[in-house]
Amino acid sequence: MYAILDAVDFTPRVLELIDERSPLCLGIDPAAGTLQQAGLVDSTAGAEQFAGALLDAALDSVAAVKPQMAYFERFGPAGLEVLARVCERCREAGVPVIVDAKRSDIGSTMAGYGQAYFGPEAPVQADAVTLTAYLGLKALTPLFDQMAAAGGGAFVVVCSSNPEGLPPQTARLPDGRLVAEWLADEIAAENERLGGQPIGAVIGATCGPWARGPLERLNGAPVLAPGLGAQGGTFEEAARLFAGSEDRVLLPMSRALTAGGLDPGALRERARENAELARGFRDRGTRVPA
Repeated sequence: MYAILDAVDFTPRVLELIDERSPLCLGIDPAAGTLQQAGLVDSTAGAEQFAGALLDAALDSVAAVKPQMAYFERFGPAGLEVLARVCERCREAGVPVIVDAKRSDIGSTMAGYGQAYFGPEAPVQADAVTLTAYLGLKALTPLFDQMAAAGGGAFVVVCSSNPEGLPPQTARLPDGRLVAEWLADEIAAENERLGGQPIGAVIGATCGPWARGPLERLNGAPVLAPGLGAQGGTFEEAARLFAGSEDRVLLPMSRALTAGGLDPGALRERARENAELARGFRDRGTRVPA
């Protein structure tokens, strides 16, 4: 069984699996429409069946699993119990879980979020979480400290895949840096304080050339790159943006895997095909189709 032991275990484990398997990150997003499209009831039972089908098909070919917190949280306590079981199954299989929660606050509130996801008493045992830093990266310090003590990780949104994020992320500070570049510098400094690379960045695969600046300021921190598949991004587009950093990029995919239904054989084949495309992205020498 994989167990996080110290403050730098999360990132080495993810990088190891990117190298051994593929950069594919399995997204588990049991939205109401997705469950209905898959022929499942929009309920906690449907969400658990949906997650189980995806894990059966892809758990052995991905570097991480990323359940979207909102789609479990909407069911209340029963949904969080399903999420906890999903996390447990992944961790028992040695695959890190990134809970996509995008939390952000200050002080004791961030400490509360840390208690929710990290450590032996956490109700949802995550290996990493996603965060936003509109209140400033240093406001997240209480969670970072708990995360580091538990050997976990985090991904802070720097360049998002949604167009609404572009104005604030590309705004310029008085020193000339983009807000996204400033945030990447803050992440690099925080990783230096923590003594490793437990904090990575969310950089959308569809962001385009402007995101190269923030990417290059991260000093080798891992990247979570949403946007492939249903959001319109392609492996070729990601290869252009992340050229030279492919060995530290996770490529989440969810709806593109489940759009054809949950037939076990077909689902496994789609997972295998996309893992192969993701390996082509990682290896760079292999031209991957859009």
